[in-house]
Amino acid sequence: MSKASLPIPLRRIGNSDVTAPALGFGAMGMSDYYGPHDDDKSHATLAEALKLGCTFWDTADVYGVGHNEELLAPFLKEHRDKIFLCTKFGVIRKKQVTDWDEYGKSAVTQRGIRGDR
Repeated sequence: MSKASLPIPLRRIGNSDVTAPALGFGAMGMSDYYGPHDDDKSHATLAEALKLGCTFWDTADVYGVGHNEELLAPFLKEHRDKIFLCTKFGVIRKKQVTDWDEYGKSAVTQRGIRGDR
């Protein structure tokens, strides 16, 4: 069976001109909830997902207590122009947030995933 990219329809985000694929890749399992993580296999999976045309990726700083975004950061640095990145923040483990504005800013900058999209 040959692998080929699938045509995935795009959806407009709100009232903007920004579009994103209707289907995405959830990276949570690469760092948390489903057993131990394997960074080498995860990097190979990311490369294969991009090769197959999967360009809408979802992560969060809570997955692996930051590991997920650290895992994706080097790959995104090389391929940022090809990936529509969705991330979430605000789910807190093992720390108390007192300044939500500062936490929000640091959540998108501290792990090197900030981009123009």
